[in-house]
Amino acid sequence: MRVTAPNGTIHEIPAELRYPGPDTKSHKTWIAYAIAYEGRYHSWPVWNQTVGGQICNFIDRVGAEVAPRIAVHYVRRVQEDFIVREMHPVRLLQQNAEKWATQCQTGHTMTSTRARQADQLDANASVADDAMGILLAARAAAGEGGAC
Repeated sequence: MRVTAPNGTIHEIPAELRYPGPDTKSHKTWIAYAIAYEGRYHSWPVWNQTVGGQICNFIDRVGAEVAPRIAVHYVRRVQEDFIVREMHPVRLLQQNAEKWATQCQTGHTMTSTRARQADQLDANASVADDAMGILLAARAAAGEGGAC
């Protein structure tokens, strides 16, 4: 099967992989995922009944129009340790469909480092709010003490 990418690159997908045909719901999304996967791992992903169901469920959750773009984002841009160690399987694409859709739409990926930084920032803001509350309470108490 020959597929021409939007940038004009022609991809030759081996026939023995038996990917879903052009008339199927999963075709565009699967082809986008498979090409991105092959580009990253230099191996074509496995297609079977389980994977087909996961791709169809993923499409149902995010919509057929954006599913191919999200699948490519997932393979090319998501660098989370667990996802990379698992080699970007379709089951995790499907499992976290809305997360990948949001990351694709915003252009921001979440890493464990970024999540820790956000958590630390929130903790620091909370401590600062507490300190400001104590300071304001102390000033109010001093003002009520009848200072000259």
